[in-house]
Amino acid sequence: MLTNRAAHHTRHLAAMPRVSCWCRLRKSDQRPLRHRQLLMTAVNCIAVLGLIPTSVVADETPLQLVPEDLTEPVLPLREPILPHNEGFTLEDDRLEPESTASTEGVLPTETVETVSSESMPWRATVWGGVMTDNALGPSLIGQDIRLEDSALLGLGVSRRLAGGNSIKVEGELQLLQHLGQQDHLEGTAALALRWEMSSRFSVAVIEGISYATAIPEIEAENNDRAAQLLNYLAFEAEYAYTPQWAIATRLHHRSGVGGLFSDVKGGSNAYLVGIRRRF
Repeated sequence: MLTNRAAHHTRHLAAMPRVSCWCRLRKSDQRPLRHRQLLMTAVNCIAVLGLIPTSVVADETPLQLVPEDLTEPVLPLREPILPHNEGFTLEDDRLEPESTASTEGVLPTETVETVSSESMPWRATVWGGVMTDNALGPSLIGQDIRLEDSALLGLGVSRRLAGGNSIKVEGELQLLQHLGQQDHLEGTAALALRWEMSSRFSVAVIEGISYATAIPEIEAENNDRAAQLLNYLAFEAEYAYTPQWAIATRLHHRSGVGGLFSDVKGGSNAYLVGIRRRF
């Protein structure tokens, strides 16, 4: 009966999933010899019954079970090594919050210089324009404009002399070359009253004298009398597209101021456009 029961248990264990294993006794194992002998006897009995169908190597090592598909030995978990500083606590290992934002990878902010018109009292302008056949009033409002076959090219320089935040007084010198129907040089010296309506836009009224190196032909044709030295009057608008550079337009007028200059009661007008450098 005992033999039949052992055979029954043997068949039952043979049908169970088998796990291959290997056993090894560590040389550092300090168990008593009797305990090790009992352990090896139990392992041999289990192997005989078929529960562990493996070869048992009795080299004085404890039993360890390893799956067949595991190619590397299982390493035991190691306890974390804490620093040996005195008074160390787990709270000391917490990350401190960043007090300031990191500046790595951030490009330095460029300092943009704002140029004030107060630091640039000078204006230099290259002028170009054309003469008109109209009186001062129609030329000023652009009514029935008739252009003459005469052009002007020249250079003007002005400097701020006085003034406050928006109203300024300037001194100006110009030299213009007449081309086409007229062929002479003209020089002007004047004072300008400028109103800077914004940092980009300003208007000015210029008053002074104008001298021509010859009697202007257009003035001689359109008036009873003509003279080389006459009054100079101009109306200007300026737009600064950068702090240093601007575009200016001007109505250029010469006249005798109702006979005040050499009994001349007429004059001439021209439209000028210029590129201006402020410095």
